Parts: sequence; structure tokens; C-alpha cells
Amino acid sequence: MRCKADNEKMTLIDSLLLSKKRREIVESLFYGDKTSEDLKRLLKVEWVLLKEPIKKLMEEELIICHDKKYSLSKVGRIICENAVPLVELAETFGKNPDYWISRDLSSIPEYLAENIGKLKSCSVVVPHPDYMFEPLVKIFNESEVEVALSKEIKLCLVLFYPETIDILIEYSKRGFRMTLILTKYIYDRMLNGFQDQLKLLLGLENVNLFVFNENKVIPQIAITDFKVLVIFFNQKGKYDYQELLGSDIYALEWAQ
Repeated sequence: MRCKADNEKMTLIDSLLLSKKRREIVESLFYGDKTSEDLKRLLKVEWVLLKEPIKKLMEEELIICHDKKYSLSKVGRIICENAVPLVELAETFGKNPDYWISRDLSSIPEYLAENIGKLKSCSVVVPHPDYMFEPLVKIFNESEVEVALSKEIKLCLVLFYPETIDILIEYSKRGFRMTLILTKYIYDRMLNGFQDQLKLLLGLENVNLFVFNENKVIPQIAITDFKVLVIFFNQKGKYDYQELLGSDIYALEWAQ
């Protein structure tokens, strides 16, 4: 009887893991119920290509449909809570193994480290030589339309560039809600060298500024409503111009 139960269990896991499309559907539902339109948009495919894998998942009672919304069954959620983070982690590290093995992830909180697989769709990018010393170019200059449509910008600043504070003032004056987390080093540099600009920035009603006082090598993170840019420093605690850029809802959720 035990062998039979194990075989049945493997059948459910096989249904979940051995088909990329079924796995993508289940991963999408893992983070909330979805309509057919939601799934089409998230997975970027026509509904006809999703009907068969959804049928298979429903036959295995891993997902259910109610009021035209698909969701995980109780069994599906139990399996996913154990399987999905592991699969996502493997996909994330497998996509850019050299990058991830060289990163210092020691300061990331445990709950974020456990869900780092949400960054699987992110790409490793290197700034153009013309922009090597220009801050936040991937988020702002190269995404002007998306930034214009955003309502809020969130930044955790670890790297210092003299132009940074002027960029922050410019976008805050344009009406963006801005949440800033500065390391003590960045805050002190601004306070000592850019006191007038810092005073102006702090006086704006749509800006909330916090100072991170702990002596840890934390990643630099920039988030708009559409994109996230993360800089994990290398094992030596240095910025080596390798940046992680993503735009899907899971990467944005992780970075929040």
C-alpha cells in the first residue's frame, strides 16, 4: 500500500513539475487566483495553448475553477508551498550561475532569501560604457515613458554619485511619491557635501527618507511601478557593474 501511495504522490508531482506550461500555470496561481485573461497576460500565450495543461491539472485536482477564476486546490497548495520556491530557485540560479555564485547575499533577510526565485525572470545587465558612472540610468533615462506613468519610486541607495541627489529632486518635483532608504554613508555624504539640496529634498511633502544605520553590505534597489533594478555586490563587497533588471510582478513583489 505504501508503494502505491508513493506512486500516486509522484504522479501529482510529475503533473506539476515535468511540464513547463503546467508549472508556469501553477506558479502563477501560487501567488493568487487568476482568470483566463490574467493567465494569458502573465504567461504571454493564447488561451488555446493553456486549455490542455489546465485540463490536466484539474483532472489531478491540483487546481479548481470557481466563478471563472482558477485557484490552487488544498492539495495543490500544499505541494506548491514546498515545490514552487525550490523550482524557482533552481531556475534563477541556473539561468545565471556565474553571477549568483559570485554575489554576497549574506545581508538579505531570511524571508527574502527563501523567495529569491521570484527574480528568475530578471536579466543581468551591464551599464553602457557611457553610463558607467551615471546613477539609476536603467530605471530612469532608459525607461522615461514607464517612469512617467509611475506613481511612486522607491530607492534603497548604497552607491554614491554626485548627480544622484539632483535626480531625486527632479523627479520628486515632478510629483512622484518617493520613498528613500539611504545608508548612513550616503546620508553623511549628502549632509556634508550637498546640504542645501538635501534640505530641499527633505522639505518636499511627497518624499519619505529613512537612514539605514547598520554596518552591512546591503543591495541597492530601485523600483518604479514597472521595473526593478537590484545591485547585489560581489563576494568582496564591491560593485562590479553587474546589475539585475526585471519587470514582472514577482520581481517587483520581491523587491518591495
